[in-house]
Amino acid sequence: MKKSAVTSTFILVSLLILFPVLGFARSSPSSDEKAGNPFIYRARMVDIAPVVDGVLDDPAWKEAEEGELDWNATESKPWRENGDFRGKFKVVWKGGTLYIALTFEDDRVEIASVDLSKRDSVEIYIDMDRYARKSHVNRYTVPFGENKPFDNIDRLYSVWSNDGTAFEASFTLDRPPTLGAVIGFDICYNDVDGDNRKQIRWTDDRLNYSQKPMLGDLVFEGMGSRINKKMSTTWGRIKSLY
Repeated sequence: MKKSAVTSTFILVSLLILFPVLGFARSSPSSDEKAGNPFIYRARMVDIAPVVDGVLDDPAWKEAEEGELDWNATESKPWRENGDFRGKFKVVWKGGTLYIALTFEDDRVEIASVDLSKRDSVEIYIDMDRYARKSHVNRYTVPFGENKPFDNIDRLYSVWSNDGTAFEASFTLDRPPTLGAVIGFDICYNDVDGDNRKQIRWTDDRLNYSQKPMLGDLVFEGMGSRINKKMSTTWGRIKSLY
């Protein structure tokens, strides 16, 4: 075999070997930009999913990890509670569905505007591939009093409480997660007080790599104790009667 033919064969074989590796690398960055990510939320798997009704009395929420909205994204500084707004959230999962609860105190809730973008709202960001930048593609904005987002309407259903202090939602994932899987996640509250609009969110500007904001991480964890499982099952039966 001539030298040129041997060389061509070697190059072809090398490319065939490398191609799957290169193709896989496209789905995640060459260096882990989220290494040392300070925003990691651990969502617990539940035996009985909470009923999405705006009433956060389901046992599923009892021992879920609590996160806090404490970053003023509008002014890029920590949010100092001053009676204007305070918000905390929890997330659990079952099968291919994520469940999200937000409790909040707001001294003025804007709900009357016909323009949905001028109402108070909750913004949820979810990225199954974890490394996507924060954008309209993975954003779900639910105006106060509405059941569906006005931007991406297919995956999320929500209910606001009658007293205007809680928000509960279910989100259909692309695929059922495995234990230990990690996705991109963030949650914010848009507080509209007349012409003054503030966004209070979970993550801060430490995730703004090269001025391109990334999401925090949500880890899918396993179930709690057997006692909690039995309580959830009983409560699920009771609540299904209403």
